[in-house]
Amino acid sequence: MGRRKSRKWGKVLAWIAFLAAVAAMVAIAYLLHSEWPREARRSDFPARKPPQRSLAVDKTPERGKHVRAEPARTDPARTRPAPEMSASSSPRRVVIIIDDIGHDLAPLRQLLAIEAPLTFAVLPDGARSEQAARLIHEKGREVLLHLPLEPRPGKGANPGALVLRTDMKDPEIRVRLEREIRTVPHARGANGHMGSRFTEDPDKMAVVLQALRERGLFFIDSRTTPQSRAREAAERTGIPFAERSAFIDDSLGETDMLNRIRRLTATDSRQPTVLIGHPYPDTIRSLSRVVPLLAGQGIQIVSASQAVRPVVAGKRTSP
Repeated sequence: MGRRKSRKWGKVLAWIAFLAAVAAMVAIAYLLHSEWPREARRSDFPARKPPQRSLAVDKTPERGKHVRAEPARTDPARTRPAPEMSASSSPRRVVIIIDDIGHDLAPLRQLLAIEAPLTFAVLPDGARSEQAARLIHEKGREVLLHLPLEPRPGKGANPGALVLRTDMKDPEIRVRLEREIRTVPHARGANGHMGSRFTEDPDKMAVVLQALRERGLFFIDSRTTPQSRAREAAERTGIPFAERSAFIDDSLGETDMLNRIRRLTATDSRQPTVLIGHPYPDTIRSLSRVVPLLAGQGIQIVSASQAVRPVVAGKRTSP
């Protein structure tokens, strides 16, 4: 009996020891299992690096904050302040119109050889008017219709057979003007030939300027009379418009002409100075000499179309 009991208790103790060992192993396994996921989760992604301060200059720093930066090497030309733009800093511009083109091509070719965008006003009834207009256009220069308008009677007042007169009816003026426009191909605008009487009539001038405007042309008043009403008619019709500033070759020799051109183009103005000359030998020589001088002084020669604009009431369109 005693031996049986001792065996029985021995088995019980062995089972208790076994169960205790199993329980210890389970506990250790549990602890290991609970720590492994944390380490695994930390190694899934690379560690975040601490933010580094940039050495570049922050061009738009927040207000109240200062950004430290290394001094950058800069181009001295870029660090200079930009010049303030104003009317006086813009290049001075001048328009040079040569009237009475259409009779002789030789002086025209001499003028076209001058490296400048001169503008040429071609008469509608010249012996070579159409040929001259095409040649001017081929050379990339601007063509105007040199429109014959009635002058006051006087010595040498012969505007030609196609002149527009104040005693003409409005439809007759339109018909004749249309014929003159066809005679001078490539015309971008018109200016007056003579016209000391016609331009003093604002109603007749309005008829002419309205017809020109309908064809997309502009008008430059040669101002052969101080009583010209062309500007008033331009305001009524809305046509792009400008006025002559001076004639450059009326009873002047070459030297005086050269000095006059330089004096006139020295005027600082928002509007281009509009000068009118003729295909005279002295004029051609003067322009050949003065054009390079103007460029050296920062004076820009432009075509007539760049000088015109609609008239603003109470303001002149040119000096």
